[in-house]
Amino acid sequence: MKANHILILIILSAEFSLSEESNVNKIESEFRSIISNSSFEEGKGDAASGWTFTNINPPIRSGSDAHT
Repeated sequence: MKANHILILIILSAEFSLSEESNVNKIESEFRSIISNSSFEEGKGDAASGWTFTNINPPIRSGSDAHT
């Protein structure tokens, strides 16, 4: 009986930990760049070629060719 209680506490603790991490990721994503440059264009972050970064608006394409 005691082992069952410990197992339930471990499961609940793990679920709580995962839900907290999920909330942190949602909040952090609001502050990150709108673009996630994962091999769509050359470069990384603000140094990605083919995109123009503006202060308020989302990035816009500066050229029509993909992978340039």
